[in-house]
Amino acid sequence: MRLIRLKAGFLALCLAAVTCCNTALAQVTYRLNRVPLFKVNASDYNSTGLNNLGLAIGFHELLGITHGFVYDHYGLLGLPKTTHTMTDLVTVPFGWNSKCGGLNDMGQVVGAFEKTTALGTEREGFLLDLDIFSPTIPIPSWRYLPKPAGAISSYGRKINNDGLVLIEALQSENTQGVYTQQYVYDSRVPVNELVPLLVPRTVRFMDINDSRQFAGSGVRLTLTEDLGIQQMLTVPGAHSINTHGMLGLQLKETRDSRGRIITPSLAARYSDTVGVEKLSTIHSGVWDINDSGDICGFNGTTNSPAIYRANGWLYLKDLVRGTPDDVGMFLAAGERKVRYIANRGATGFGNLYVIAIRATKNGKNTSYDVRHFLLEPESP
Repeated sequence: MRLIRLKAGFLALCLAAVTCCNTALAQVTYRLNRVPLFKVNASDYNSTGLNNLGLAIGFHELLGITHGFVYDHYGLLGLPKTTHTMTDLVTVPFGWNSKCGGLNDMGQVVGAFEKTTALGTEREGFLLDLDIFSPTIPIPSWRYLPKPAGAISSYGRKINNDGLVLIEALQSENTQGVYTQQYVYDSRVPVNELVPLLVPRTVRFMDINDSRQFAGSGVRLTLTEDLGIQQMLTVPGAHSINTHGMLGLQLKETRDSRGRIITPSLAARYSDTVGVEKLSTIHSGVWDINDSGDICGFNGTTNSPAIYRANGWLYLKDLVRGTPDDVGMFLAAGERKVRYIANRGATGFGNLYVIAIRATKNGKNTSYDVRHFLLEPESP
């Protein structure tokens, strides 16, 4: 495991690892690399993660079947800039759809197989090992994640670099119907039992880091080495977390007694040393945070994708480069979201995963051009 972690660290350093570089804000552009999708009008493509090795995951629907997918930018699985469905990588159980939910820098992906039955949607969590550190050709493999007793369905939501998995299960309750319960599972020891995260049911964690910390629903939860609760910290708006425990926050707008906005919804971040730091005074938002505390989100309008660093906001519309078709579509798109940000690389900036949607009306009909991009920083 130590050798693999060293190899992972070296590869991440070469591709998108943290460096001490502090390149001036103006000294970067972003190359638009279009992610190959399997249909033109791909409005049902969902992205769920980006790691520091140029792998991105998500799921989409094609001919009535939902497929999890892995986009491989640097060719760790074969040809670079290739999108693989779950059925390309492994044998999916017959009659089941697949969704990818989270991935780490070890090339492990978690998610769920699902199918619709007379009782509703049934889900079985899985852990997929992409085998990217194989000295020969990678041979991906998968196994089921354990399912909690009494659970109707389960889902692998996130996984950290130590193999800790955040599992979400739909539990049945005799008189109260159903409810969602989250668990943590150490996948390094398959016989380990699930450990329930004993927090209020209104709390739903969306992210996990390598320090056994979880973030979501305005809470940061820290676990001990034996997975007991060490600290539960309330930080309003918390939903994403980096390795150092710094949080990406989405602060809610405030209104007066007449419903007029006093302060808009704001992007912010939290650290134990600084506390809550507001990143803007105008309508803004946070999607993700990397280990340097860089934020990806928007500032001004939801269609103003940007990244925030110590010096302020950088707007992607001013930085993108690529083919005239891709750049033109990106700039004209009515909806643009920068969903994920990787750790800083040699340029001092990290890769980004962005979705752009352009709607075109033709009489009563509207067509959509949907493109996913991995944005790679370049020195101009």
